[in-house]
Amino acid sequence: MPRAKSESAEKPRNLLTLLEIKNAKLPEGKAETTLNDGGGLYLVVATNRKRWMYRYGLHGKMHRQWLGEFPKVSLAQARKLRNDALNLVEEGKNPRIEKQVAKIAAQYSMANTFEAIALEWHAKELESGSWIPSHAERILKRLKADIFPIIGMRAIESLETRDLLYPLTLVTQRGTFNLAKAYRQYITVIMRFAVQTGRIKTNPALVDADRKLTHYS
Repeated sequence: MPRAKSESAEKPRNLLTLLEIKNAKLPEGKAETTLNDGGGLYLVVATNRKRWMYRYGLHGKMHRQWLGEFPKVSLAQARKLRNDALNLVEEGKNPRIEKQVAKIAAQYSMANTFEAIALEWHAKELESGSWIPSHAERILKRLKADIFPIIGMRAIESLETRDLLYPLTLVTQRGTFNLAKAYRQYITVIMRFAVQTGRIKTNPALVDADRKLTHYS
């Protein structure tokens, strides 16, 4: 099915030069002025800054989206952002809303990595008074040394038994079997905490299989 044509799709593009942008001045008596690069992309020149703006029509209404300031966002980058936004418009999507959704999804993802949840668990245990400071410090140091570099940035819901087993395997290859047992305990309770706080439904550290983490108990 052909994509819908947006209003800015039919307009000429890439009209500005870098020299024009650098030399753009604010006319006397005006608060701002705009330079048209075509395809809905404008450079809005104000007293102390120059900002990129994308104007687009969607569902019979005009909208605008700010793409960043020049020169932090270069002319080439602004055009790419304009083209990306234009593709969304042609699919009937609102670029501003899609950007907000992506931002929320990224924040959720960062808040639900193994490392983020492990740190949340660690803070909770420390605050509860169940650990003495030296014990808490030792656990955190161990996690940072051998667990976080391997699975720390993984989304908690994406982790399977084999993923949790991998850092333990690396530790045992060094001959530090007691440390592997300690790590197995940490990982199991962190994943249990993830279940308790609604991040995942089941704890993959407790599955019944030959490769289960309790192999290191």
